[in-house]
Amino acid sequence: MGGSDLTRRRFLTGSAVVAAEAAALAFGGGRAVARARPPVTTVPAVPARAAMTELLAPLPAYLRSGPSTRARVAITVDDIFGNDAVDSLTSLLDIAKAKKVKLSIFPTGGALQGHLDAGKQAVWQRVVNEGHDIGNHTYTHANLTRLTDAQVRDELGRTRDVLTKVLGPVPYKMRMMRPPGGAGGYTDGGDARIQRINAEFGYSMVMWTIDSNGTGGNASLADRVVNTGQNGSIALFHFTTFAVGNYDSMFERLRSQRKLEPTSVTGLFGP
Repeated sequence: MGGSDLTRRRFLTGSAVVAAEAAALAFGGGRAVARARPPVTTVPAVPARAAMTELLAPLPAYLRSGPSTRARVAITVDDIFGNDAVDSLTSLLDIAKAKKVKLSIFPTGGALQGHLDAGKQAVWQRVVNEGHDIGNHTYTHANLTRLTDAQVRDELGRTRDVLTKVLGPVPYKMRMMRPPGGAGGYTDGGDARIQRINAEFGYSMVMWTIDSNGTGGNASLADRVVNTGQNGSIALFHFTTFAVGNYDSMFERLRSQRKLEPTSVTGLFGP
């Protein structure tokens, strides 16, 4: 077999087959030696891709309410101060799970650190695992309009970082912040300076349309939410003015009396 034949066969069958035939010719003194053709090597199977994660709907940079085209009301709870609030949050998660409701929780970083120090961080891992939102409510509950840019970044960054420690192996990226007391959020679009910093963190500023001001809390706040809630409303709660035992009946009233579905802030914008 001449060199040109080997070249042609290299092109047709690949170098592995040619090498084997060349060795056979050398062993047989130039005579073709009968041999079995080696099996054709196939390309390894391409491993299956991991399932795509659920795509998240984009949030506006500033919002006081959600789309008016969907019959949904966002349920948001702020602060979560102290270890007693962990028990209230645990009970609220139980109610939300039973009622198939998603929530948005805005803790301060200081509260998160306290829960971590007390070994109570598992409740926050549960919040994420059960599909609820966690938003940034600053570290010290500071009035952001009175802080320098560096101080605002520190308030948001410290809260982000402590949440990472609290969640441990549970991955989560905050998408929202709520300014304590609403400071910096009452102007349309939010305070421009604070919003520039929010953009650096990838946060939307979340305000609200219903709160407890002017009510006695608890039953009177539930009445306000049920009676005044509209498509896209965002309701603000604190455990100090709305005890956890009030949520169950409020969820039922929103659904039965107003045909409004209680959900999270991201749920206002989801499918």
